[in-house]
Amino acid sequence: MDFINQLNLGSGVEIALIAAICYAVTQAVKQTNIGNHWLPWISMAVGVVAGEVAGMSQGDSHYLSLGILGLLIGGATVGLFDGFKAPAVALKNKDAANIPQQVMPINNTEKDDLQNIISNTQNSHYDQVTAQKGGDSHGRIRS
Repeated sequence: MDFINQLNLGSGVEIALIAAICYAVTQAVKQTNIGNHWLPWISMAVGVVAGEVAGMSQGDSHYLSLGILGLLIGGATVGLFDGFKAPAVALKNKDAANIPQQVMPINNTEKDDLQNIISNTQNSHYDQVTAQKGGDSHGRIRS
């Protein structure tokens, strides 16, 4: 709400009145069967009307700025601006997650060692299976 106050569209009393009216109406609408996806629109429309009413009650004649103030406060009341913050945070987290990890290169001797370990493991498993079936080292089953 600080950025709304810095725009200097209305006084602090007008901002408080508009925010209270928007909050009360939004909470009342939540109790009805109206879908939550309509809440930002309802709150912003109420904010525009509340901005005009609050301005008239304070003797302010800047109706356009009061309408804009009500629109912004209505959006802020339902958390509309928090919705804009979420994608920015998601992009920031995505960029942090995409930092490439440094991979150490494998030289040829390490590669050969790994291949030997894999082939020995596969061969020993094959030997165990043929021994259980009663076969020799070439896979032939003895009769």
